Amino acid sequence: MRIGIYTTDLFHGREHLMPWRTVIEISRRLGQKGHDVIIINGGVENVSLEGINVVTVNKGYPSLLSFAKERQLDALFVEMKWREALKSLKAFKALPCKKIAYFTGGVYDLQSVFCLKRYASFSDVKPYLLECLSPKCLLGIKLKDAGFNHCIGLTRKTAVICKIATKIDTACIYPGKDLFDKLKPDYTIIDKYGLKGQKYICFTGAPAPTRGAEMLLEAICRNKMSNAKFVFLMRKDVGSNFNKITNYTKRIPEEKLIIIEDRLSREQLKAFFSSAWYMVLPFIIIPSEVPLTYFEIMQCGTPIITFENGGSSDYLREGMFISPKNISGMVNTLSLAWENSSLRKEKKRAAIRIMQNHPTWDEVTSEWENQIIND
Repeated sequence: MRIGIYTTDLFHGREHLMPWRTVIEISRRLGQKGHDVIIINGGVENVSLEGINVVTVNKGYPSLLSFAKERQLDALFVEMKWREALKSLKAFKALPCKKIAYFTGGVYDLQSVFCLKRYASFSDVKPYLLECLSPKCLLGIKLKDAGFNHCIGLTRKTAVICKIATKIDTACIYPGKDLFDKLKPDYTIIDKYGLKGQKYICFTGAPAPTRGAEMLLEAICRNKMSNAKFVFLMRKDVGSNFNKITNYTKRIPEEKLIIIEDRLSREQLKAFFSSAWYMVLPFIIIPSEVPLTYFEIMQCGTPIITFENGGSSDYLREGMFISPKNISGMVNTLSLAWENSSLRKEKKRAAIRIMQNHPTWDEVTSEWENQIIND
């Protein structure tokens, strides 16, 4: 079958991030199963990926529809967000192929949006505000009228809400796990920073406001535990701004906080993940449903301190220590996590159990394939 998968703003350096990682993994495996697959990238940068056909078109539905008709696709997966309810989808009706919407963003709440506003500009917050306020049932009506055959939610919560809103056949298909649990960790990086045998709580990610690094640093500043140690693996994504992070770190004693800006291999990352007492990923809002880092960390048997975030929290809750989404809540959570060994053991067992039962990318690809071959 000729299959198109539409995404937006894929450019070099984003291959490992969501939702592009899911699109890439699914495309590669559908190709290996004999399908003719094209990633249709709505954006400005031409991207080359080994073994995958990527074509960049102007962002927007007119260019997508023109390309899909020209290539005579048999099936088209279209990235969908709730705020698309504010746009017209009528033109899709004339596209004769099977049309499947996949929801990359999840379900957001206004409390989280207002929390994010404390740390981000309005332009950063606006998309999530629109996600909250856009009428989901209106999007459902437009998708049905446009002839969409199926929908995919990347968590169960999103899939349930999508099915209620659209009245279209909807599948819950989580992103897959890779073989991170089989990777041999490189503990020399732990030795390099004097962390061998040390107890520490570890943050990983970029300083983007959605990731909550500022909230976490403020909580560390207020935390009174003199023996607690925190490690920040600060990733320098495109557009990252370290100025605010630097201002916070000046207020924290050097013996309490280590900032590591090295470009780390996956083997080195696994060493940090495996050695940490807890990993902490305090997403205020998760831009693209489940962060795959959650899966990698839990495959190491390490529990995660985080905030409540829709379907991600629902699915992984037993392996998480979920903090109230405020500074004082995070201060208390950090203290409890640091002191309570029995709770950590319980969360560790749950994390391993969840990931042992989680589908691989091959299994996930088969589920995506079922959306176009089974009617």
